[in-house]
Amino acid sequence: MRLSERWTDGLVEHAGLDEIRLHRGRTPLKKSQVGAIEVEPGLLRSVVSASSEATTVVGVSPLADSAWEALMERATSQAALSAALLAGDVPDELAELVIPAKGQVSCDCSCADGAEPCVHAAALLHAAGDLFDVEPFALLLIRGRGRNDLLTELRARRSRSLGFDEPDGIDHPRGIDPGTQASEAWRRDPEPLESWPRLARQPGSLVTLAAPPPSDSGIDETELRALVEDAASRALDVLSGTGGTGLGLSVGNDVVRRAARGDVGTISDATKVPIDELTSAAQAWQFGGVAGLRVSRRSWDPDPAALRPGLEALGGSAKVRGNKVSLLRSQLRLDEDGMWWLFHADDALGWVLASEGASDPNDLV
Repeated sequence: MRLSERWTDGLVEHAGLDEIRLHRGRTPLKKSQVGAIEVEPGLLRSVVSASSEATTVVGVSPLADSAWEALMERATSQAALSAALLAGDVPDELAELVIPAKGQVSCDCSCADGAEPCVHAAALLHAAGDLFDVEPFALLLIRGRGRNDLLTELRARRSRSLGFDEPDGIDHPRGIDPGTQASEAWRRDPEPLESWPRLARQPGSLVTLAAPPPSDSGIDETELRALVEDAASRALDVLSGTGGTGLGLSVGNDVVRRAARGDVGTISDATKVPIDELTSAAQAWQFGGVAGLRVSRRSWDPDPAALRPGLEALGGSAKVRGNKVSLLRSQLRLDEDGMWWLFHADDALGWVLASEGASDPNDLV
């Protein structure tokens, strides 16, 4: 259902406006008799020329903080809802939370008609619905929250759920690989290459513990096994030159890295990160590591000229918002290093990374 339909239906069903009087506003709207609409938190304002010209204001009560909290909780509980908001859309599940209820809509018009809504106010209400189809966040603005505030809060919550943000706002690394002192390495006698053991094709298996951890130690044997197996796998990657130690990753990034290589469900249960959120992040990691995860989680505003290759790759009817170029169920994103990434729409997960990065978006589509 389009936002305009949900809006007008909700004005009758929930806000209690007279359906017949509201319908009267369609005629001046079709005749383009509604002027530019001013949208502010709590109100809509316009000059409407119906039977006469009138300055019309529609007041809408802002949502209470508790209602906004419920909306944000729902948005962050499902990756698809978060992705829709970040892409500039307001899905039905969230729109239903901001449709005004009875007593939350009032009309003030300079015309002589004392009915509510008068024909001018009704026309403005219909015009507002059409505006919401083009700019969905205008619906949220009249309920009290603008796009920037809402998306900033959404990104902060998503970051916290993945452990990206520490209490002081810095994404601390987990530790630093001490490496080997240069002087020590210089003094060491090199061994002949032929004496080096042949590199294993897979990491070794965990030896059986002599005794299980004490019951009061807080150590889970299954989790311990998973950590040891992960460390052995990373060590083999370092020896073979196919990967790094991972010791410089933040806690959040390391959670996603492990989810990309292990049991997403188990890690979701242990970290309390929603499984949809973690699945989407893990897929981004599989394609692009830290860079893939970053481009799937962060938006920025590049120079419009920088997005032209993406528009040409997807076609002239593609939609641009921030660093994203979208057409139907495909989306190209430009990261701050000049790389392009291809995303596909997933009904459950929202926009998910579907390829490695490329300097030319045509290589992705």
